[in-house]
Amino acid sequence: MNEFLKYLKMIPVIIYPYIYVLILVVFFLFVDVLPEDTTDISLLVLLIIAVIYNLYSFVIVIVNAVQTARGKLTAGQAARMNLIIKGIQIPAYIMHFILGFIGLAMSVWGIGFLLWAVLIDLLTILLTGISSIGCSIRMRKERLVSLPGAIFMGIGCFIYCVDVAIAIVYVVKARKKSPAK
Repeated sequence: MNEFLKYLKMIPVIIYPYIYVLILVVFFLFVDVLPEDTTDISLLVLLIIAVIYNLYSFVIVIVNAVQTARGKLTAGQAARMNLIIKGIQIPAYIMHFILGFIGLAMSVWGIGFLLWAVLIDLLTILLTGISSIGCSIRMRKERLVSLPGAIFMGIGCFIYCVDVAIAIVYVVKARKKSPAK
């Protein structure tokens, strides 16, 4: 149960690339329902929610990285959490790639789509990369990877597609150390 709570705190990071789509859908569904003079207030409220959500997500990945590095999670737990986060976000990356491609195909009129997709993807990879640093340190402390390997993989966690491959490698290495229960 305690391990479940450690995963639970990472839900905002797990759903990070999806939450913006949800917020936009909710806004556009209700923009016509709201009185016209409240549209600006609604946008301000959405902006405030976005800022708070981003700050919370940023703080929680730093806390997670520090706690993992200090040993609150084992290498196996950290590796599984890292893989779960990155695995769940794969469809969002595909969705943002398609959105960016549509924006690119729309030329000047699609620049908003393209910038939106790139910005959300960059923020997401930044958050998951910071969280993965703790996993890299824990893997090194438990002698599952060498120091150069931990540094290389820690940097690799900030690179699209490479981060998923590294997450898989971490899980495999952690399993080799402690067989399944």
